[in-house]
Amino acid sequence: MDRRKIILISLSALLLIFVSVLCFTNVWNKVSIVGSWHGKTLSQNGNTISSDWSNVKFIFNVNGKYSYTNASEYTEKGKYQVKDHLLVTVPENDQTGSARSVEIIKLKLNSLILRMNDNGNEIILQLERV
Repeated sequence: MDRRKIILISLSALLLIFVSVLCFTNVWNKVSIVGSWHGKTLSQNGNTISSDWSNVKFIFNVNGKYSYTNASEYTEKGKYQVKDHLLVTVPENDQTGSARSVEIIKLKLNSLILRMNDNGNEIILQLERV
């Protein structure tokens, strides 16, 4: 084989590997968030807020549906997507159909950490898998 064919085959193989890794990462993020989560800790602007956060609950289903309950027992249901490092939700009860996004800081087997912005206040919520 001449040198150009080897280079072309090598570049094609690298491109295929790169695309495969991107696809696997997106699928893995969606699959890895599936399940039941409850709050562990919460901080606002770097200050830990001491309380029992276990009443904060998320359930992410494989079909793209979620439910959420906050510490005051407000509940919400809708659709979700994991895009890059964002959790994007669209609540069913939102008349506008507008999406809400929070940053996923960490998503591991038993740990999910979300960063939110509440009127300029940074909220960090750490959740653990139930």
